[in-house]
Formats: sequence, C-alpha cells, structure tokens
Amino acid sequence: MLMNAKEIANFANCNLVYSGGGGGIYDENIAMSTGDMSGTDYRCSENVGNVSLSQFFFCVLGLAIVSHVAYAQDSIQDYLNAHNVARAQVRVPNLVWSRAAAAFAQNYANKRKGDCNLIHSGGGGIYGENLAMSTGDLSGAEAVKLWVDEKPYYNYNIPIPNSCVGGEQCLHYSQVIWKNTRSVGCAKVRCDNGGTFITCNYYPPGNYVGQRPY
Repeated sequence: MLMNAKEIANFANCNLVYSGGGGGIYDENIAMSTGDMSGTDYRCSENVGNVSLSQFFFCVLGLAIVSHVAYAQDSIQDYLNAHNVARAQVRVPNLVWSRAAAAFAQNYANKRKGDCNLIHSGGGGIYGENLAMSTGDLSGAEAVKLWVDEKPYYNYNIPIPNSCVGGEQCLHYSQVIWKNTRSVGCAKVRCDNGGTFITCNYYPPGNYVGQRPY
C-alpha cells in the first residue's frame, strides 16, 4: 500500500531522502530544517564587523528548496536589474557592476563549492555581503528577489534605524537598497552536493548600525 505525503513525513530521522514519488506516480520536492520553517526558510546572521568606526551587518539567506531546475537568470544584467528595480522604488541611484567585487565573490563562492555552507567571507573588510543557497538550482535573479521580498518587514519609521518588524528578517533588503552603496558584484556556484551557493558583495557596504538606508 502506498503511503501518503503525511505518512512519509512522519518518519523521525528528518534525512533528505526521496520517497520515490509513490512508486513513480508523483513528482516530489522535499525540505528540512533544524527548527520550524515555512515553505521558504530564511534567516539572517548578525555577523558584525567594524568599518570606518561604524558597524554593519552581514546577512545570510538559506532556502529549503528545490529539486527542479530553475530557468537561468545569472547574467550581470539580471543581477543589476533585480537590484535596481528595488532601488528605483525608494528613489535611490542604480548600482553598477564591480568586476573587483565580482572577482571577490567568485573566489569565495569557489571555496564553498565543496559544502555549500552559509558561512560569510567577512567581505574582506571592505564589502557588504548577502548570501543565498538552495538544495537545487537557484538563479541569481531569484536570489535577489528573495532578499527584496523582505521589504514588508522593513519600516523606515521605526525609532531604531535599520531594524525589522516583528522579529522578522529585513537586512538583506536594506543592503540591496542602501543609498550609499554604489556597486555590486555577484557569483554563483553549483555545489558538489547538487545545491547552489550565491553571494553578492556590495561597495561601500550598507547596514550600518544606527543609520537608515536612505
């Protein structure tokens, strides 16, 4: 007798092992988390560094998706468009592509190819950084969209500048729209485990403590 998805999900070890789709009947996407999660699980790590006597936050985004192949949107223009549409909505200048930041991003992404772990590079002390990963393919444009989708959790009028609503995450978004950030460089690798690791580095960095993005 075939088990349904709920019965399969109730097995206790939480390992990401496919059921076989009910003997070939069903297609299947699976996900797991070390805690509770929604359909898309994301989190931001407050990895704080000092820049020009101020502090900024690095953010990290983890996706508990996908087994299907995404349509590639990984060109320089795809990354820029995804950022600049969001920036235009708050009337801050467009970002331009930085070959230096992209080279930094690619060098670090290559180091994560073996494990796909969401560990920050430290930005070399000069860059802001957003990270994303997926258990399957993920395009650069999709990664940026996920950061931008944090917009509802950013409230410009909160008394504490650059803070998020209701304990949600919004610092990927605030880095995307940070007015004084002028350039970005991004990189993507497919990891040895089949996942995807994407990093974007920003210059000058955003998310300074006590400052608003614009």
